[in-house]
Amino acid sequence: ALSIKDSREIFLFLLVPLLYMGIKSLKDIELVKNIFLLSALVSSSYAIIYYILKGEPGERIRGFMGHYMTQAGLMLLIVCFSLSFFLYAKKKNKIPWLIVFLFSIVALLLTLTRSAWVGVFFAFALILYHYKPKTLVILPLVIVLFFLFAPKPMKQRALSIFSLQDKSNLDRIYLAKSGLKIIKDYPLLGTGAATFPLIYESYKLPQAERKGIHLHNNLLQIAVERGIPALLCWLLFIFSAFISLYKILKYQPFKAYSLGALGAITGLFISGLFEYNFGDSEVKMLFLVLVTLAFCYERLSGVKS
Repeated sequence: ALSIKDSREIFLFLLVPLLYMGIKSLKDIELVKNIFLLSALVSSSYAIIYYILKGEPGERIRGFMGHYMTQAGLMLLIVCFSLSFFLYAKKKNKIPWLIVFLFSIVALLLTLTRSAWVGVFFAFALILYHYKPKTLVILPLVIVLFFLFAPKPMKQRALSIFSLQDKSNLDRIYLAKSGLKIIKDYPLLGTGAATFPLIYESYKLPQAERKGIHLHNNLLQIAVERGIPALLCWLLFIFSAFISLYKILKYQPFKAYSLGALGAITGLFISGLFEYNFGDSEVKMLFLVLVTLAFCYERLSGVKS
């Protein structure tokens, strides 16, 4: 019963065909892009304003979301698309995208979510490389500036990424070990959607402190609850979308869409190695919409990849 209730989220994938069929013209795509721009500006601005007026040092900002991890996932996607649109926008349209990019970066940093930071770093690398390879020199400079000027809580969170003394890091390792044991016992169909918290206590390692809400890893979470075949289907979806977007990347008119989508996939996948971000409905919905837009543009432009 619990799994059936949780599996309602499978219908979110209908966003892909509905959006693909529902967008009838390039004007429709432009409308969706402008709605995205406005909503991204409002969301990131609210998070920053909240921090200035009510936030406390070290508080992990959640914006309009119920959890800071969800906020981080959304900001990651917004950052990728706003950077891509800024790079490829006409001069008169660059300023709005630059503002959204800067605001969303700040909002992402305020979540203190390390997995999203790592994901966005790799997404940046991909986007900048395909824009102009020489711009990759910006990344080391950004890291230096971060450690020079970032508040102490942010620096501590960033440095803790590499620490095995960090309790959160250790608990992720313990969770992963427990997850592998569960997969070994339930390889084909898994334990059932949303059942990990119920079965975890039987596999929990003695040294683990964290409660087993989820596995903090997309690959393990899907394999544990839905089985290895389901994980392979999910990987096929991710990689086929990535390859298809890569094929249409060479077409300049919609390069901003395809490169933004490639950055979103990269960021989501990398951060998903340390967090179950695909389990957030809000993140999943925005991800599906943004990735589908590139294929809508391809169809309406008449280009065959």
